[in-house]
Amino acid sequence: MKRSITPLFAIIAKVLGRSYCNEWFYGINKDLLVDQLLLKIETKSRSLIRASLECLDLLMLINIERFNNDILKRKHLANALSQLFDHQIEPALTLSCLCWLILSNLEEDDVDSSIEWLCSSSVIKFLSCQKPFSSSMLMSILCFIYDNKKVLAFNLFRSYELLSFLKARKNGLMNRLQSDSKFVELLKSRALNSFILNDWLAYAIAVDDTQAVYGTALDSIIAKEVIDQSTFANFLTITSSMCSGKELLPLTFPFTPNHTTDDWCQKMYAEKKFVDVTFVAGGIKIPCHRCVIAPQSEYFQILFTNGMKEQNQSLITLHEIEPEIFKKVVAFMYLKKCTFESMDEIIKIAYAANKFQVNELGDICRGLLGSSLTQESVVDILQFAVDTYDKELQKSAAHWIARNYCTFTDKLKAFVCEHWQFIYKTLFGD
Repeated sequence: MKRSITPLFAIIAKVLGRSYCNEWFYGINKDLLVDQLLLKIETKSRSLIRASLECLDLLMLINIERFNNDILKRKHLANALSQLFDHQIEPALTLSCLCWLILSNLEEDDVDSSIEWLCSSSVIKFLSCQKPFSSSMLMSILCFIYDNKKVLAFNLFRSYELLSFLKARKNGLMNRLQSDSKFVELLKSRALNSFILNDWLAYAIAVDDTQAVYGTALDSIIAKEVIDQSTFANFLTITSSMCSGKELLPLTFPFTPNHTTDDWCQKMYAEKKFVDVTFVAGGIKIPCHRCVIAPQSEYFQILFTNGMKEQNQSLITLHEIEPEIFKKVVAFMYLKKCTFESMDEIIKIAYAANKFQVNELGDICRGLLGSSLTQESVVDILQFAVDTYDKELQKSAAHWIARNYCTFTDKLKAFVCEHWQFIYKTLFGD
């Protein structure tokens, strides 16, 4: 009997029509039909599933006012209907729409029992399926829920996946949600209280302003009384996921910033006439003119004028500087240009410019470092900023980490976790 009742009723219904079957079917054991449907789903037989669905679909259409809502609220049926998305059978999708319609008309007291199903990932599977009729039908039901069942709507639309889909579809419902201040405030409150990634992403979509949400995330972690490594790592995951995640465009090497210089300096550099001091770095001699070097470097100005022993020396040995790096520092003071061959060379020249207090060259290097942060360079750039007490560059690197953390390699994430307290203080101050 159990094996025959469902397909038999489907055949009878098709032959006799729905109005006749309405009265006839009133006494049928609906739980039995549901159990059969679940059994057919487990067998994964498309034909048996289709027959069961046609029967249950018909039951709902002809007897929708009398239909027992408790059946739909049974969790195992909800799970079974979710499985039907994998079959992509139009009756299954249509049936699910009808289940939604019935559930959306439940009394407010009954809403909680269906929230878990309504907010499940099955909704996204359903929306993304290639069944235009069912998809458009569901969109209509979503609008109905938003208009008539606010409690259910706010629980449903807090889903990041669902909001992402609506935003991608550029649906009018998305515009209504974004302009609903109560809904946006609800998402903000949820994000602040949970500190869970998807809650923040949902809030970012609702606000449609990642920069503003990024600021809110910064404020939220400042407000926390206790911060540990795990909380800070979670914060970085949230902020970087909300941002574009795109690294700054890397420099193409060799790279030469545009600058202008005086012709007479170029001539002196080229001809090497009237040289009055020669520096030795790594055994390499580099001839220079005091009148060119001293005005551009406080370090050498002091060396040449304050009674230091080097004041009257024509040969001065420099320590802890690579000759090729010092040559480029000297060339900049004459020519006002410097060609960088790699990021590593920019950092080395930046260290040299800082040591010899060639401020104009140092500013150029710092500007390049701050605008060229990558996963490969951020550790070295941050170390340079720390070594040279450059608070602005430290902050730039820390914010870059906060915006890109979710894309980091495991090794780089380990570095951030090891130095999380320093990065936190750099972002938010002591």
